Amino acid sequence: MTEDDKQGASGIRSVKNAFSIIRYLNECGESVGVNRIAADLKINVSSCFRLLKTLVVEGVVVFDERTKALLKHLVDTRKP
Repeated sequence: MTEDDKQGASGIRSVKNAFSIIRYLNECGESVGVNRIAADLKINVSSCFRLLKTLVVEGVVVFDERTKALLKHLVDTRKP
């Protein structure tokens, strides 16, 4: 496997993990911490944190400062 193949596989895994996180939060229905998400989905904690941080920046997930937990916040991404 070439280095490009490894990076491509890693990128695909990241996208799949991001969608797994979104589905998990949707099904969970409550605020959840990073460690619980990572453990339940069997994702490395630091990888899970980076994915969640990206999802927060993109407005898909909300970080609750008070509880230090995350929850799903899907937004309408269709262009007007």
